[in-house]
Amino acid sequence: MSNASEHLRAIQGQLSGSTSLGELVKKMGAQGFGLLIFILAAPFVQPIPTGGLSMALGSLIALLAAQRFLGRTHVWLPQWIEKTPIDEKAARLFISSAEKCFRFLEKFIHPRMSWFCGANKLMAAGIFTMAVTLMLPIPIPFSNSLCAIPLALWAIAITEEDGLLSAFAYLVAITSLVFHFGLFYVILFFGYEAVPLIWQKLF
Repeated sequence: MSNASEHLRAIQGQLSGSTSLGELVKKMGAQGFGLLIFILAAPFVQPIPTGGLSMALGSLIALLAAQRFLGRTHVWLPQWIEKTPIDEKAARLFISSAEKCFRFLEKFIHPRMSWFCGANKLMAAGIFTMAVTLMLPIPIPFSNSLCAIPLALWAIAITEEDGLLSAFAYLVAITSLVFHFGLFYVILFFGYEAVPLIWQKLF
């Protein structure tokens, strides 16, 4: 399998006129899972308010994770999403941005420890868990970021078949889950009003 940047360059070369989201995803092939999860998780990596986006994009990430868990090799999307039109200029900008991002990342990541990256069901379960956590409406700084970072790392690991990066994503995911369980404990026993006070003392 070619690396992600080469694959994205090839897709860019195939673009001719307007296309649909479904056609674009089909061109991504097996790497579509990782590329789409990365794109969907990226807005949440920065600790900025995202409004209702976390519910919508988190649901899509969970859908992709479920397909990965069931052993699908290519992405399936609902027909109404597949038919979304994309003009050539927007498609080229989108593909070009993703290609530059992965070309930079490939200076540091590469296929290794494939046995770890190949644990599809375990990885898919982790992605699903973090996607569901991302959907939780907790207006606390960094809560969405702590979910999005392992999702983005897993997405890169899937796309580039980097098992070491996948292992690191698990560690970040565990940290995120501990953080959120701690939040739930505080809210359950001390009420939501206690969360800002604890946050101020910590930071």
